[in-house]
Amino acid sequence: VDVLQGDTFYDLVESQDVETVRSNLETDNTTSTERSFVCRFHTSKAFRLEYGNCCSILVRGRYQTVPQSPKSTPTSSPARGQSAPPVERVFLALCTPTVNHLGNSTFSSCSSSFTSLHRPDMSFSHLDESVVFYLGYSSEELIGRSWYSLLHPEDLSLSAYSHKSLSK
Repeated sequence: VDVLQGDTFYDLVESQDVETVRSNLETDNTTSTERSFVCRFHTSKAFRLEYGNCCSILVRGRYQTVPQSPKSTPTSSPARGQSAPPVERVFLALCTPTVNHLGNSTFSSCSSSFTSLHRPDMSFSHLDESVVFYLGYSSEELIGRSWYSLLHPEDLSLSAYSHKSLSK
């Protein structure tokens, strides 16, 4: 993807998605270090003219701790009585386009929603092709998979309770 450059990481992200990205990258020591979210990046004018404005990216990554080497002696170890080098947390991610602009013209303009049909166990039986923009998975990847497998584990109980109440 032809992504524009900026002074900060947030300069690369479409303004409507900055808060989504920021909330996913904020971390503390009590939460998981793994993150997965979809956002849109600024692209060049040439890319927008050829493929349209809708270019979402699935970001999958995790935080890692990386020791910072001392600036004066990068290869030396701390002397007796000195503390170890400081540790820095770094977010490493694989960014994958979620929309196949080249292979399917139906993706050239993004829809504002997708439709899904489910079996009683909440496994997907049908999905619109535009689901890839929202969830980062193609409809073929989700058919037969349970909707519950996409939820955060802390949300499973409330979701199951809501579905049981709805079915009554």
